[in-house]
Amino acid sequence: MGSRKKILALFGFLALALPLTGCDNPEQKEARYIRHGNALFEKEEFEKARIEYKNAAKIKPTDAEPIYRIGLVDEQEGDLRNAFSNFTAAEQQDVHYHPAALKVAQYFLGAQQLDEARKRIDATLSEDPNDAEAHALSAALLLREKKLDGAEAEARIALAKDPANVSACSALTGIYSAKGEPQKAVTVINDGIERNPKNLALLLLRVILFEKANDLPKIAESYQAIFKLKPDQTQFRVNLAEEYIKANKLDEAETSLRNGMAALPDNWEMKHQLVLFLAEHRSPAIAEAEIRKLMEAYPKNDDLYFWLADLYVNTNATDKAVDLLNQIVDRGQYDAPALNARTLLARISIKRGNRDLANKLVAAVLAKAPDNRAALLVRASMAFDNGYTQSAVSDLRTIVRNTPNDKEALQLLGETLLLQGHLDLAIDTMKKLTDLDPTNLAARVRLAQVIHLNGDTKQAMELISLVTKAAPAYAIGWESAARFAIDAKEWLPAENAIGTLDKLHGQHLTASYLEGQVLESNGKSEEAIAKYMEVINADPETPLAEHALKSLLDAYNKLNRIDAAARYLETLKTNSPLVSVLIGKCYAIEGKTGESAAAYDKAIKANAAIPDAYLDRAHLSFEEHKMDEALDVLKKGTAAVPNDFRAPLNAASLLGSMGKYREAIAMYDDILARNPGLDVAANNLAEMIADNEYNDSAALEKARNAAERFSGSTNPLLLDTLGWVYFRQGNLPQAQTILERAIGLGGALPPQLHYHYGAILLKSGKTDKAKAELELAVAKGAAYPGIEDAKKLLDSQ
Repeated sequence: MGSRKKILALFGFLALALPLTGCDNPEQKEARYIRHGNALFEKEEFEKARIEYKNAAKIKPTDAEPIYRIGLVDEQEGDLRNAFSNFTAAEQQDVHYHPAALKVAQYFLGAQQLDEARKRIDATLSEDPNDAEAHALSAALLLREKKLDGAEAEARIALAKDPANVSACSALTGIYSAKGEPQKAVTVINDGIERNPKNLALLLLRVILFEKANDLPKIAESYQAIFKLKPDQTQFRVNLAEEYIKANKLDEAETSLRNGMAALPDNWEMKHQLVLFLAEHRSPAIAEAEIRKLMEAYPKNDDLYFWLADLYVNTNATDKAVDLLNQIVDRGQYDAPALNARTLLARISIKRGNRDLANKLVAAVLAKAPDNRAALLVRASMAFDNGYTQSAVSDLRTIVRNTPNDKEALQLLGETLLLQGHLDLAIDTMKKLTDLDPTNLAARVRLAQVIHLNGDTKQAMELISLVTKAAPAYAIGWESAARFAIDAKEWLPAENAIGTLDKLHGQHLTASYLEGQVLESNGKSEEAIAKYMEVINADPETPLAEHALKSLLDAYNKLNRIDAAARYLETLKTNSPLVSVLIGKCYAIEGKTGESAAAYDKAIKANAAIPDAYLDRAHLSFEEHKMDEALDVLKKGTAAVPNDFRAPLNAASLLGSMGKYREAIAMYDDILARNPGLDVAANNLAEMIADNEYNDSAALEKARNAAERFSGSTNPLLLDTLGWVYFRQGNLPQAQTILERAIGLGGALPPQLHYHYGAILLKSGKTDKAKAELELAVAKGAAYPGIEDAKKLLDSQ
């Protein structure tokens, strides 16, 4: 009985307690979710913390704090773009919410947008002069402006207010490093780490300090603290091994990796890193022995077979790789390892030039596993190489949809979108890649290059400045900085970048070439030619020499001295196809047609991936009325340079002029499959069908699908094509509407357009207007396909 009363009493207590919980106001509920989220965040359970913060945001959607904290989760997970977006959104919700404003300032500091950062730092300090983080960021800003004394004063204020402030500690460390006082910098960073023993950023900053001092024992000691904090992250252990490799201490590097294996016995990435090290720095035989030892210990791990296959491929033991992979295929047929083996065999087939086999292998994999990432990537790569960019985009988007952070797919997607001319989409994709991997210098430079290509040179130069500051020995960064400055005609920054580049090991010739570009841009072509010759004479077959060769020809052309260019090129002892092409151009300008053709033929025989070799050679044949010869050359160009649409476009046009309409239409189909956005191909295809294959209803439908992209055009020629297709399909109202728009645009309209409009008017029963148009269509000097039909229509009236 007593027990029952106790239970009832407990129920009574819960009954009283539950309504009280239910009566929490929104502020209390929000605070509770945020507290729970913060506790989870501290335990690094970030996804659970995100859910709590989202729940808080649902209760008070206009409150800045939950959005700010979601940004913190994004930041911890490496999604810097979403982090910045959420910090910005929080700031917009409440401009007086200082944590969000200062986070946004921090990102602007990283992007070198100092005015934007300063605005937020100053606003915070005006409202709260005691905000330690604001003083710390002020110190960081002044450090970037090289105002070191002011920066130190601000950092000291921040640390006085908050001795554990990470931003202040980082800034003060950087200040002392910039002042050339490394011991003070080490003292500051050690104090910061003592106060924040779990702060990875400070631990990594200490490593950087010792790297600058080339103090390898201290670097190793610093990494031990990082290993304790992040025991499962192999990259840090690999980084330490790389430090030993740079110091040519290979035994220590191997010991470091083996210690990592011992510390992480279940971590296969650590084992793989050791194998890669042995292959590169010991010998393939030692690496193979290590893999086989692992195979004995772990006989069911199929990844080891792929490691061995990769080793064979990378050491040109391709037959061994093929045999090994075929064993996996035979053993598993269509299980996951066998599918992966087929994909790797496809890669080997591409390397060997057997693309048909590669296509079959990839098709077999995707038939069983349509979303197989490796097979999709191989197929996309082949499509990219062959110019089928839309197919490549489709496969790459499938990969990215399934694995949004796939760096390899994002990189190829960005390049494919760039090839299609979708610069904004390419930039967006490349930004995502750099957000995922901020240390990928090549990706950051490529992003800057595409932004420059898109016309925003200022932003491109700002981005490349971040690269050169982060990696002052990275030559490509300085080269890009110089190129941007040259294009912007900012000569002092260009000279500074070239001067820095020239001091880097192995970069003198690149610097000389860029000096030539500066000289040529300033009208000093003779001096520029001397610089280009320096690069070419060193080795005319390097990629840099190819740039110099083209620039040299341009410079000579400006001086009207093509003969001098030809004589110089003739002296070069090289088998470079580009030199042959440039000699061919010189001879063509000089009127030496036979010699020009012979030079182009030499490049074509070498299967040169240079579009001008085929285009210029075909032009010579065309001028001599050798149509079949010209067509043969253009077809070779199509095969040799599948990413360039000019050879097939010219070939299709030539086929049309030869009356081979169906062959031409097939070629236009292929061009559009590779380049869906190419309006000239769509127009020519539709026009050819409407003029010559209009009795084929399926062909006419194809023409309509191709030409309807022009429905909103203001180009009368494109509208004419669409209207004529509608006419051939018997759609008179639409045909007349489109042609009236074309005629209404005015200007010097071609006689063919008047013929088409006249034919439409005549069919619609508007005889007088039709006659007037047809008279314009057959005016003196008019010549076009269909003029005889126009004359017959006029004579019939």
